[in-house]
Amino acid sequence: MIYNGVIKSDYGPVIVNGNDINQTGSLQRTGKAFDHDDIMFLCDIAKKCGEGMVCVDIGANFGLFTLALAKAIDPLGGKVFSYEGQRILAYMVAGTVSLNSLQNVYVHNFVMGQEEGIMAIPQYDYTKAGNFGSFEFKPKVNDIGQERLPDNPDEQVKIMPIDTLNFKRLDLIKIDAEGMEEEILAGGINTFTRFKPITWVEWLKSDKRALVRYFKRLNYNVYEHGCDLFCIQPDQFPELQASLTWANFNL
Repeated sequence: MIYNGVIKSDYGPVIVNGNDINQTGSLQRTGKAFDHDDIMFLCDIAKKCGEGMVCVDIGANFGLFTLALAKAIDPLGGKVFSYEGQRILAYMVAGTVSLNSLQNVYVHNFVMGQEEGIMAIPQYDYTKAGNFGSFEFKPKVNDIGQERLPDNPDEQVKIMPIDTLNFKRLDLIKIDAEGMEEEILAGGINTFTRFKPITWVEWLKSDKRALVRYFKRLNYNVYEHGCDLFCIQPDQFPELQASLTWANFNL
């Protein structure tokens, strides 16, 4: 059964799952992601980071952040590294990148975590309705709107800590990993200490205070915007920070 299709969006053509009950509907109705304003905000930030900037998208889902960021920073020689643990979705992101003729994107089918290893991921039916962007890798409790396939064995996916990727530069990172945010940050402590990248991280399924403490130890300002934290060094883009109306944590 064919369940994928291409939608024209504000970011370019996007491969989507027609059975997805979250992003697909928003793209069909408006041509925009449901978190479009957040995507545009990060694109504006990325363009301020100078030529040759490096952005990372962890938990790419359909790749809308990846696609928009790549187009925004391509004229400046910027690169986007995109990571998605669901193999089917990672292939979709790679297909979207190809459809848009982007040569500055690197798509990987990894689960990002604290220690290198292998994770067994439960399988679901992409031919049926589900919120595939809410897929939780750990623990195996999912709220995607359907039960896991009973007769399919778990799929083995590689776990990669950020620190093992040996970035030579990192300017901006977005993390939306459905509860694995703390493990991902723990696996990137050397990278964050070295580069202090601007970070957009979802806290909805993680310990928000633990995430804030992590960044405060690295001298970040941490702003709360909905279910996300915007983390930035105090001396980065002070005029932008002064204009923010979001709550700033002072732990």
